[in-house]
Amino acid sequence: HVKVLACVRRCALAADAAQPLGAPLEFVIEPALRRAVLLHQGRPLPGQSVQVTPAGGERLTLTTDPEGGITLPESARGQVLLSAVLLVAPTATGGTWTSDWATLTLSR
Repeated sequence: HVKVLACVRRCALAADAAQPLGAPLEFVIEPALRRAVLLHQGRPLPGQSVQVTPAGGERLTLTTDPEGGITLPESARGQVLLSAVLLVAPTATGGTWTSDWATLTLSR
């Protein structure tokens, strides 16, 4: 599953980034680019680790709040990568683990 919104120079697609597309794990971000919500199966995912990596900056690990959101720190400027991985244990003995990945790159 891939969610791609590409902008060159000015972006008129910011509102589109706030709309879920139905990926198993995905970020939606408010148009002001200050807060992102991590969704799993379309629902906010609380308590999940999210890596925030500004280009040329130090990676931060944040945890989603009860509404599945994170507030991007002011230090996360320029190009910023958000990433999260959700590991799901098998429901049966000998079953297969699954992992869902979500990334979002933005410029703020």
